Amino acid sequence: MDWAILLSKILEIILIPLAGYAAAELIRFIKIKRAEIIAKTDDATTQKYLDMLGDTVILCVETTNQTYVDALKKAGSFDAEAQKEAFKKTYTAVLDILTDEAKDYLTNIVGDFDAFLKNKIESTVKESKK
Repeated sequence: MDWAILLSKILEIILIPLAGYAAAELIRFIKIKRAEIIAKTDDATTQKYLDMLGDTVILCVETTNQTYVDALKKAGSFDAEAQKEAFKKTYTAVLDILTDEAKDYLTNIVGDFDAFLKNKIESTVKESKK
């Protein structure tokens, strides 16, 4: 019996299925890592735009308070109509500052961007009063 042929057949029987299994495991590992990288990227991008929106809303609320609301409060004329105007100024300022890319991305993740922005402004105004 030729040992070289026997060894060749044993290796063929063991190594070929083992190589196939190793390749399948490598592909599975690559798919898992790819999904993790995509999730991290999406999370980072989402967080970036949410932070951008939050910072912009805070800036605009503070600016409106400083340039419009504070003077009206000192004069005692900060009524419901003035509140609506202050909100409108803040809302417009936020939209002017945010890029179209940011607006589009935020619309994709929150759905109704307009409603989300209005709620974000209202909650920021409430927080600024504390």
